[in-house]
Amino acid sequence: MPPEFLLAGHSHAYALGLPGAPRSSTPAVVRIADRRVALTGGWPRESDYWDALVDAAPGRVVWLSWLGNEHIAEFLFAPDPPFDFIPRSRPYGPIAPDARLVPESLVRAHFQRYVADLAPLLARLRAVARLVVVVGPPPPKGDDDALRRRLRNEAHFRTRLAAIGIDAAGARLTPPHVRARLWRVIQDLRDEAAAEAGVRSVECPPLARDHDFLKRQFWGDDVTHANEAFGALMTAHLERTA
Repeated sequence: MPPEFLLAGHSHAYALGLPGAPRSSTPAVVRIADRRVALTGGWPRESDYWDALVDAAPGRVVWLSWLGNEHIAEFLFAPDPPFDFIPRSRPYGPIAPDARLVPESLVRAHFQRYVADLAPLLARLRAVARLVVVVGPPPPKGDDDALRRRLRNEAHFRTRLAAIGIDAAGARLTPPHVRARLWRVIQDLRDEAAAEAGVRSVECPPLARDHDFLKRQFWGDDVTHANEAFGALMTAHLERTA
């Protein structure tokens, strides 16, 4: 009998078909397509959501989208002084000429807290689900001019900058290649958490990428997320892994 897929997790799952729900919502399993259901719920995700996911997992293939915006939330704007690093998985490419070079271990340690709860959850899911797949987030967007245009509608970032007296239009962005390296570290940490729990981790397919950046036709309307076309591509990619 073909498996049923259960989609759940954080905001990158919306492009794959996870319906939105009011912030105070109780977790609920809803059907989104033939052989596909999704777990909706309130925001931010709390323990009741993850408990509901474990309860809904038996016999299903779980597609779990875990965070994925850390590199943008923290480093869309360049710190002072700017930094760069050389990732061990891809020790090539440019180095920002005015950047302070830091060890990759420091970057990994900084982001480690975002995956601290992932491996224990994956272990719980693996014990009951037919299969568990960690869904990799889309890579960053590489066009700085286009990102600045999108920032006009990004109240979160504009408010953060205004609080420290900086105009978003003139704020220095972290160079695209550094954003891509940060995304790679975050993906590596997810892969390692999945391996620790004995489950699969599936990255964004090469067809959606231009080197380490999300192709323009797959951009969502904000600075971070992908669109429904990306979701359809990623969903087909995930179905082939089951």
